[in-house]
Amino acid sequence: MKNLFPVFILLFLFGCNGKPSDVPKLFPCKITVKKEATPIVGANVILGSDVAGSMWASSGTTDSSGVAKIHTNRLKWQSEGIPAGEYTVVLSKSPKLESISVAEYQKLEPAEQDKYREEEAKRFDALSREIP
Repeated sequence: MKNLFPVFILLFLFGCNGKPSDVPKLFPCKITVKKEATPIVGANVILGSDVAGSMWASSGTTDSSGVAKIHTNRLKWQSEGIPAGEYTVVLSKSPKLESISVAEYQKLEPAEQDKYREEEAKRFDALSREIP
């Protein structure tokens, strides 16, 4: 049994870090997001697969050029590229809202907290969106 110990370690290491068996071959994918020819930075790009029962997710975030390199995730495994197929592309980017700190919020009375949350929701809704 002593001689098999290194083999078990190698099988464990390679077995846990390899590509999951349910993820098909991946192909490189980049998506550029622009609004009126201006790159949108920091947009989340999510590709929804039409493959029934797929347990992987493909997504990326745009860089300063508006380009997102799409990668596929399955649990803790990740690799660049996506499986072949048709996808629904979802774009999102939440605007930044200036808020008080958690410590400041916790100092407010419960009624003041409720009022602050209502006002914050109104301010958030009024912010302009790069991606509607």
